Amino acid sequence: MDFEKSKKRIAFIYTGGKVKTDLLPVFPNRDETRAGEECLIIAADSGYDLCRRLGIVPDVLIGDMDSVKDLSLESFHGEYITSPREKNDTDTMLAVKLALERGFGEIFIIGGLGGRVDHSLSNLYILEYIYNRGCKGVLTDGQNRVIFLRGGTVALKRGDYRFFSLLAVDTVCRGVTVAGCRYPLSDAVLLREEGYAVSNEIVGDEATLSVDEGALFVIESRD
Repeated sequence: MDFEKSKKRIAFIYTGGKVKTDLLPVFPNRDETRAGEECLIIAADSGYDLCRRLGIVPDVLIGDMDSVKDLSLESFHGEYITSPREKNDTDTMLAVKLALERGFGEIFIIGGLGGRVDHSLSNLYILEYIYNRGCKGVLTDGQNRVIFLRGGTVALKRGDYRFFSLLAVDTVCRGVTVAGCRYPLSDAVLLREEGYAVSNEIVGDEATLSVDEGALFVIESRD
């Protein structure tokens, strides 16, 4: 995905976790977002700290604000949506639901990995929530990029991401075929309990993968 050239309605959600900021793609700034009304920038709780580190002023700040370290709002003139700490949804999920409600069909979650394991796993499964509503979701911390795929085909361009892994979300995934990589697969069966399709490597310009039945997390990683 070329973040700079895409002209779709995209929501960028900045959240907690550990992020390699120097490895993140270049995302739209506030002026570009306002001019084209093609993007929405949301900070979910401590994602506001990440935005400040990156010099980004979000359009919306949402969450219970129990994790944010610097809640200085002097330079923030966007929409501020607070929620009670005792709630069903995580702050990231609140941000995702807001983006979907406002008609954004492609959602990039920046952060959300590398901290607490429960938060990391819940953020991964948010990708399935987005997918089931007919939209596209990507989760990235700079080092890794993750999508959810159910019964379909996707091409992975080498670019900055050289390695990729396939992790079964369903108990069994059937008809998994992978080409253009060091360890190709043909009509393979992947089991959730046995993750043998980990740390594959793209050997050309791109790898292609498809799955006939079942859902996968497709995880791209840098060196």
